[in-house]
Amino acid sequence: MRFLLALLVCGCAAAPSAPTPRGTPPCEVLPILGAADPRALAGDARGGLALVGGFRGTVRAAQASIDGAGVFVLRTEPDGAVRWLRALGDASSRAHAVAFAADGSVVVAGEAGGRCFAARLAAADGKDVWLSGLAGDSSSCRALTAGASGMWMAGSFSGVLDADTASKGLTDVFVARLNDAGEIRVARVFGGKGRDLPRAIAVAPSGEVLVAGQFGGEVDPSIADVDFGRGPVRTAGDFDGFLLALAPDGRTRWVATFGDSGDDEIAALAVGPDGAIYGAGHHQPDAYYRGLVPHDVGNYTASLARYSAAGRGEWVRIFEGRNSSATSLAFDAQGRLWAAGDFLGDLRVGSLSAGSAGKQDAFAVAFAPGSGEVLGSRTWGGAEEEHLVGIARIPGGVAAAGHTRGELPVCGKEIGSPGEQTGFVIWLRNLAQ
Repeated sequence: MRFLLALLVCGCAAAPSAPTPRGTPPCEVLPILGAADPRALAGDARGGLALVGGFRGTVRAAQASIDGAGVFVLRTEPDGAVRWLRALGDASSRAHAVAFAADGSVVVAGEAGGRCFAARLAAADGKDVWLSGLAGDSSSCRALTAGASGMWMAGSFSGVLDADTASKGLTDVFVARLNDAGEIRVARVFGGKGRDLPRAIAVAPSGEVLVAGQFGGEVDPSIADVDFGRGPVRTAGDFDGFLLALAPDGRTRWVATFGDSGDDEIAALAVGPDGAIYGAGHHQPDAYYRGLVPHDVGNYTASLARYSAAGRGEWVRIFEGRNSSATSLAFDAQGRLWAAGDFLGDLRVGSLSAGSAGKQDAFAVAFAPGSGEVLGSRTWGGAEEEHLVGIARIPGGVAAAGHTRGELPVCGKEIGSPGEQTGFVIWLRNLAQ
């Protein structure tokens, strides 16, 4: 594992947050009923949320409902009330990412008919503003973010992307800028003979575009080299994780990779006000990790790492337990960094020790960004499977979104039905220190 473990540095200050509306309960849940499969969550500056995913049949959230098959987009107010619920595309459509534009409109990215698409929906009512896509053979938009330099997204492709670009292997990565008119302008392409996939994208205070994911999978490591712009990098075995910083014109500023003989990835990014970068995901342990994780190590183990603004690894936190993966990151108004995901069996990191109630439970753990100390946690579980797909800052706390495949007790309520999948959004406000 190519993390550099170093001395701990100071924490991050948080920007002011909008006040929590009076009379708002500290914990509230919104069930999303029907065959809905949430995939990504984003928050706006006031605490409103946008949740996207796939659906089929009839889906309901509070009094709003849609019918058909394709992509759903749910927009909520800061107090949790549903503003609108929209359907996009058809049964071939998949949503992978969502972000808020500067004017409050919602931008969704994914794939439809085997090709990348991006759609912008009006803030007030969710009506279409524009819909864009890529040509080429096969592509998927997998990550999306908004920054001072505009909207950026990252995706994967195979075959021909455009007249001048073809993939070198199973899938390559592209990074593109998305302007206000919906034009997709590819800024960078990289990849090797293996499967290379982006999982997260963010914009640093410096203006650098940060892209993270995994590379070199599904082929022999001897031919899995990828040149990220600083010379070829070879995996240690199967997928390795990468974190890449690009200038706005697409040139490489720096690259950091990690991995061992198993399947490793960075699935989520967050950037602190001081420019420090946090990446969360999972690794597949081998004998090297047993010195760090002496207990019940299973197939995947969640991890959280801090990097300097120049890409230098500063610390890493390894989750112990049988099977866990971190899928999302967010800062709350108190400056704590929350990592969310799912686990099976026991979950141990820092002062946290929890056991799953069923086949798979969900977790959200708060860390001090400077030291990596665990400051608090929440877990949710029923008899079946629970999974968190996103976490976002709201006034007074965080919101988390995911799904359950059974009955789930949350916020003093029981949601879901045995044998059926139910999506949900949980608002956790006024979090205790």
